[in-house]
Amino acid sequence: MLQALLQEDESLGQLCDFLLSSPNLGAVTDGSGSYDDESESPQRPAKRPRKREAHEIAILRAAVADLTRQREALMQRRERAVKSPWEMASRRQAAGRHAAECERDDLKAAIAKQTHVINALEAVLRTPFDPVTLPTEPRLVKAPMGRRRATAEALLRAEYGRLESVILTARLHENAAKSTCITYDEAAKSIRLDCTMADTHDMAFELCGSAIWKYYNNLVPMEVQHTSFVILEEWDPDTTYGRLIFETPVSEVHCLVVQKRFVEPNRVVICSATITEDEKYPYSTDAFVLHESTWIAIEKSAPNQARVSYCGRGSVPCVSKKEADAERLVNGIIRCYNAHLEAVKQVNYPSMYMGTSKTTQTSTIQALTGHVETLQHQINTLQTVVLQQQQMLQAMLHR
Repeated sequence: MLQALLQEDESLGQLCDFLLSSPNLGAVTDGSGSYDDESESPQRPAKRPRKREAHEIAILRAAVADLTRQREALMQRRERAVKSPWEMASRRQAAGRHAAECERDDLKAAIAKQTHVINALEAVLRTPFDPVTLPTEPRLVKAPMGRRRATAEALLRAEYGRLESVILTARLHENAAKSTCITYDEAAKSIRLDCTMADTHDMAFELCGSAIWKYYNNLVPMEVQHTSFVILEEWDPDTTYGRLIFETPVSEVHCLVVQKRFVEPNRVVICSATITEDEKYPYSTDAFVLHESTWIAIEKSAPNQARVSYCGRGSVPCVSKKEADAERLVNGIIRCYNAHLEAVKQVNYPSMYMGTSKTTQTSTIQALTGHVETLQHQINTLQTVVLQQQQMLQAMLHR
């Protein structure tokens, strides 16, 4: 039927072409069949009709035929899906496969999350065991500096060997929140200390480690509330010895601290330990004594980004104090530790001004402030221009 109609259209087009091109046929005349050349102007010959209409009809008919075939194919497919149980089974299999792929992705993410912990465990296993013979209580005697230094370094290397196990136990790879757990143990008559923190600094880990080390050695112009540290002996650029003092409402808490910096290819570690007795620098009889060990690991987490992991453990014996005084002492130590941890978080900011005078620092801060104000003014100007352009565009659209 469709082919017959197309053939008829082509025949009509050929007939029109033949009639218009025949020399025996003149221009279209009126009812008498003649006209007067002198009285009337000759009519222009009729234009040749185009085949656009016929072509459009053919295209539309072809489109209708194509859509009809597609509809029939879809109807046949639906009938097969209804009649055949395999179609439904394949769909269920596709849904199950998608769920399995999602579960696989979740498992991959969990495995990637634990990869760092596994690598840390492997590092612990690869570390050779180095037994160190230490006295029951770390103490220093009045002796030459070399002997005092050797005793302190043996203590610090023992603490350095415990670094990986301490970080894994504190779960610092997973937890990034600050935790300050300081409680009073009634049975032992002492205050238990357990502090952890993990933070990220936007600077290279070498610079971050240097800044924290200088902060611990009073080389950074930063003051911490109710806390002071005095360097007693400096044995080398990476090993120092000093006195740490916490001011509490009850009494002062003293601690003779030795600290050492260990520089690794992708990490800087700072370890500190307490000297319980020193003949050269004795403890004050009125002060409490803090027994503490701390570990600080500054690792490279990304280019120009360092992750700082802090862990501190210790105790403060207070047998002679009452329960009320012990509670006040706990609150005072908590306040000092929180101030100390906040200072560690902000230590990268004053490190920018290391080795400069206060006048230089003030001028630098003023220059930065002026630069910030200039940038803010430029931002406000750009925002005004953008608002004006938006208003003009809306006015043009309303027209």
